[in-house]
Amino acid sequence: CFKKKNHEGNHAYTPENKLSPSTIARILATLTNGEIKSLAGLDNIDVIKGHDNFENMREMVKKLVYIGRMDAGSPCKDADLLLENIDASEKFHKLIFPQHLGKPGSKHKCTCFQCGLSHDNKDPIKCPIHGDHSPPCKDCQLSFAMIGHLYDFHEVVFQKLKKNGTFIVEPCLEDDLDTWRDNIKRYHTYLLDYRSHIVHKEDE
Repeated sequence: CFKKKNHEGNHAYTPENKLSPSTIARILATLTNGEIKSLAGLDNIDVIKGHDNFENMREMVKKLVYIGRMDAGSPCKDADLLLENIDASEKFHKLIFPQHLGKPGSKHKCTCFQCGLSHDNKDPIKCPIHGDHSPPCKDCQLSFAMIGHLYDFHEVVFQKLKKNGTFIVEPCLEDDLDTWRDNIKRYHTYLLDYRSHIVHKEDE
């Protein structure tokens, strides 16, 4: 409190001649008609379905390596490559993906704003040149392949533990692995949502 000790009345936590956070928020809300709040919601998608999603994928790979007791060898090398792919995908979506949207002369589906904003189930958008699009670019294809590789690596660990009888001794571990397999589906959905979010921001 900025008032003198043993003062009367309410406390004062804002320095004299300064604006409190709540006052600033009220002013911004009045001037922007709620636009700031909307943008804040969009930023949450960057965190939850962008940064956090990639981080969760990395954590899953590390857990699978640990639980599968992977020593040096092919499975462990696969994990290292998968971690590199996750890092590369995150970097691509942060730095390159926004730049190649709407790229002049490109027919790749992943560069089309209309296709990028479309969601087959929730909000389908018909693209007039949908049938003339080329497949997604190499970088985008690698990002989708990353999800498939995550499924493959999960299966390698699952089968190893099943074969060596780990699930008999630790039945809860099998339930955990089933849950992690379901999580991969969510990682894929979040990746698609994150890409659509980037398209949305670039299209504004």
